[in-house]
Amino acid sequence: MLYRFTHALAEAYGFVAFGCFVLLFLIAFAFTVLYPIVPLILIMLAPFAVVLAVGGSRLLRIIEHSIARRRLQTSRCPNCGGRCEAARRMDSDADDEAPVEALACAGCGRAFAASGRLLQTPPQSSSSAAH
Repeated sequence: MLYRFTHALAEAYGFVAFGCFVLLFLIAFAFTVLYPIVPLILIMLAPFAVVLAVGGSRLLRIIEHSIARRRLQTSRCPNCGGRCEAARRMDSDADDEAPVEALACAGCGRAFAASGRLLQTPPQSSSSAAH
């Protein structure tokens, strides 16, 4: 449950951060004529906000991977709690085409690297894709 929450939060974090930056742009644009010091302050704060956004994203991924590693040490799937077995899967994030050692869940179909990173998501069924 905790893994699913942190995984969903990490997946949505980029869109939320982008929305915040768009909102800050709209605030700066609105205050350009009314009170010009506000856009100048926002421009000076923008690099620090980017650092915080990237740091927050990495922190969420570190938390997600550490939760997954703890569950994988007991050969349990972090997502559904099912039994995980050793398998060789392709890593979609890697530059080469070599398969990597992974733990694959028979219940939900997800595969995890030893670091806790999700390697493969299960394919969507045709009935759920139609809705």
